[in-house]
Amino acid sequence: MKSRNKAHTKHLQAWVEGLLRYGAIDPNGKSTQEIHQEITEVMDEATSDADQHELACVFYAVWFEHWLNHMTCMSGLRKNLNEQDIQEILRHARFESKATWILRVLGVRPIAETHLRRMQKVTEARNAFVHYKWKAIDFDKEHSEKREHDLKLLLGDVEHTVNYLRRLEGQQIFDGKKRAILARFEFGQTSDMH
Repeated sequence: MKSRNKAHTKHLQAWVEGLLRYGAIDPNGKSTQEIHQEITEVMDEATSDADQHELACVFYAVWFEHWLNHMTCMSGLRKNLNEQDIQEILRHARFESKATWILRVLGVRPIAETHLRRMQKVTEARNAFVHYKWKAIDFDKEHSEKREHDLKLLLGDVEHTVNYLRRLEGQQIFDGKKRAILARFEFGQTSDMH
């Protein structure tokens, strides 16, 4: 726990120093209390909606990756690939490969271009701030607001893609009969076996 707090403290210190170093906060002629107040305001603003949209991108990108891995696994098993071959595909293939040619080779209908582009944009946005967060500290409020607006637009339609992928899975894996098949069973209820 102590090392975790130490890491958070170092990260926060680097962020505060960055605010001062790059001129987002000008300490000239201000008391330490005024500087502290200004830094606190910037931090409060930075952790508002932007963080929620970035977090949403992380979760949607992970969902897309899990969906692709699931479809690759199920379709690979249906094509009689062994588990080792499937694991090799899952480990070594890039997102774009899994979402395009690998699914086609495994007999899955191609993902519609609109949804494929949206999946790629969400994944790219996630990668931009997860893997390169240090570059993403943006002191230009106008640029930051545009990025926030773009993320909001991207996420506004992402549920359409999730629903599309669920339907595609239902058609490709369950032949469009998932609900009907599952309705024939009374899951969650015990039956008397005499």
